[in-house]
Amino acid sequence: METLYLPDAFYHSLDESPDDATTLSALADWYEERGDQESAACVRWTIRRGFHPIRFVRDNSQAVTVRGVSWRDGWYWWVIDERNWAEARACRLPPKLWDRLAHSFRYEPGVFKDFPTRRAAYEALFEAWPLFAPRDRVARKWEGAR
Repeated sequence: METLYLPDAFYHSLDESPDDATTLSALADWYEERGDQESAACVRWTIRRGFHPIRFVRDNSQAVTVRGVSWRDGWYWWVIDERNWAEARACRLPPKLWDRLAHSFRYEPGVFKDFPTRRAAYEALFEAWPLFAPRDRVARKWEGAR
């Protein structure tokens, strides 16, 4: 049996239950205990807003209404916009945060950014979090678009 180390165990558990507030809270506590206040605050913000990345698997995904031939299996964050191709509202981030997420595309993506693992999706969010102004973290007009 594979031995998982924290925080890998948290992310593995979230693969089974992506919106598990208890696991997400424990993950936030883990980051906080290691002095990473920003990541802890970001995870807690996702809990309050009900945000988490969704998994896309080409051959068996009902998570999206539109598919592209170049789309890869992985974990996706989507931007809140009028297209809303993602069925799951939980993966739709506010534009000012989503815009700051790193991506691996050779072009500027328009509606989604993908990551190979759930952990990579969260780590991209953590990198963008300090650039997402505190005033934009509170409920705004984007909240109604969810």
